[in-house]
Amino acid sequence: MRRAREGNDSDPRGSIPARSNNLQRALQWHNGDASDRAHLGIHPSRSLQPIAPFPDYINGLVISGGGRFNGQGASAWPYNQCKKTQDCKPLPMNLVFSFVVNAAIKSISSIDSMFFHIHIFGSRNITFDSIKISAPGDSPNTDGIHIANSANIQVSNSVIGTGDDCISIGPGCTNLTIFRVLCGPGHGISVGSLGKNAGEKDVIGLYVSKCNLTGTTNGLRIKTLQSSPSTLKASHFRFEQIIMNNVYNPIIIDQNYCPSANCPKKNPSLVKITDIKYRNIMGTFLSPVAYNLVCSEAAPCEGVELSDISLKYNGNGKQANNASICVHVYGSSNGNVKPDPCI
Repeated sequence: MRRAREGNDSDPRGSIPARSNNLQRALQWHNGDASDRAHLGIHPSRSLQPIAPFPDYINGLVISGGGRFNGQGASAWPYNQCKKTQDCKPLPMNLVFSFVVNAAIKSISSIDSMFFHIHIFGSRNITFDSIKISAPGDSPNTDGIHIANSANIQVSNSVIGTGDDCISIGPGCTNLTIFRVLCGPGHGISVGSLGKNAGEKDVIGLYVSKCNLTGTTNGLRIKTLQSSPSTLKASHFRFEQIIMNNVYNPIIIDQNYCPSANCPKKNPSLVKITDIKYRNIMGTFLSPVAYNLVCSEAAPCEGVELSDISLKYNGNGKQANNASICVHVYGSSNGNVKPDPCI
């Protein structure tokens, strides 16, 4: 099945028309063969008309069924230059939800997107349930679900394996919930990178619970860039009841993140990270360091908590004596925390 067309592929936010008849034409698909017949439906649970005071928003979109969106990304991945240059042109995405409110997306699959599989921008009150997303572990920039400038987004009961973040969270997000998600392969569940552009807004309120990460490069990660053009906050995050199976870097805060080989090392990040709780996390990890908490000299992390964590080293080499790194981070550890924490 081919990729749903979302309008202007050169715009990473995508677009969704503001009338129901246009919406029907905007999301098009066809079956790969008769044995895998799609049962995808678009249902106007309300009027699908613009709503005041947001005249360009789609209200009440429902997408459900057993259909698959196949982006056929293998033909385009060799041309992805985004890891080498910041001036790259993003490739098309399988599904884009821009300026959508009160929506429910359930029981669909996304396969081999050329770029992000699902992108949410400028939206609120959307639930994603029983979603399956897959791409090879070496496919570039195939984030499973990317959320930016949106509020009240929930992802649950889903299986995501890609070549990048299973779920990535950009600036301007509030009140996000992620639970019962199986992640792997991929880069884990990530917030950021933050602080890249001027005018970015805070990320406030993230709850991640009962997720299982297997064979991912990272587990739970927060990343910000140096030399932030504007100040913003990342605050009130809860990571609870997480199982990690041979995750390389389980818990990371990286405020020196560099997405390309030629990042300028200038001023420290101005993103302020506060009130981050890691609770009831267990499993195995492969790197020498279990907790790698490197915060900004200009805006140290505060209120970081490690509670009831049991992570066992399962790498090939000898476990480092110090499996915890803390730089410019303030917080506490509670209960039984293994390996020993540095806060």
